[in-house]
Amino acid sequence: MVPPPLARLLLPLSLLASACGEGAPSPARELATGACPSSYAGCTSFTVASGETISFGAAVGFEYAPRCLRASPGHELRFEGDFGFHPLEQGCGPTAIPATASGSELSLTLSAPGLYGYYCSSHGTRSGQGMAGAILIAP
Repeated sequence: MVPPPLARLLLPLSLLASACGEGAPSPARELATGACPSSYAGCTSFTVASGETISFGAAVGFEYAPRCLRASPGHELRFEGDFGFHPLEQGCGPTAIPATASGSELSLTLSAPGLYGYYCSSHGTRSGQGMAGAILIAP
């Protein structure tokens, strides 16, 4: 039998351990490991790239267009907009999108398959809320 003072200590610890158990990863846990949640920035379907430019600011406002983009590995992509007003940060996924806070154009080629989340650090969040988008690289 466990003495009563020790039992009072063990019960909260056992409840805490069960609450932190294994199971489906939460979006916060996925972001901590670098992997993007499957619906980062609300992306559940993706526009297929054909030579894609991701525009933001100016005519499209506080969003990226297209917000959810699918491209093949090695496909060149361009971001166009005012990075001074809408600084670009990578939110999750394989490290490949450089933080950009000046200029108006960024070209990049993503080779590794995966989901790359990005966001405006002034108007979005690392978790994909607000001004954010995702690029799915898949064959």
